Amino acid sequence: MAETRKKRQKIPAYPYRDLYSKILDAKVGGGWVAELPFHPKRKFRFDYACQEAMVAIEIDGGIWTGGRHSGGLGQKKDFEKLNLAAEMGWLVLHYTPEDKMKTATLLQIYNTMKNRRRDGKEEEKG
Repeated sequence: MAETRKKRQKIPAYPYRDLYSKILDAKVGGGWVAELPFHPKRKFRFDYACQEAMVAIEIDGGIWTGGRHSGGLGQKKDFEKLNLAAEMGWLVLHYTPEDKMKTATLLQIYNTMKNRRRDGKEEEKG
């Protein structure tokens, strides 16, 4: 009897493109990737990020069920990560898993991207 082996699931190199990053590209533009490491010395990663506009999206799950983002240590790590991101010039938006595909969410991301691009062009002129 031949032994059946489970195929190892290939872990993508970071950052990578998944379905949601492709949806973001189609709906708001910008070249989105998933799991972007953003700090040169820390292992912090954004759930989704557009490097061109320095806009990131964090999908915070478990906020009502005692998940990582609602506990004391999880919040402390999130504060550290977000403060480092802000120091580096990143704008980070937060959504729940339930909200990420809503039209209002995609519209807010679109408007944020539009404003970041406009602000960047004004800085270049000035």
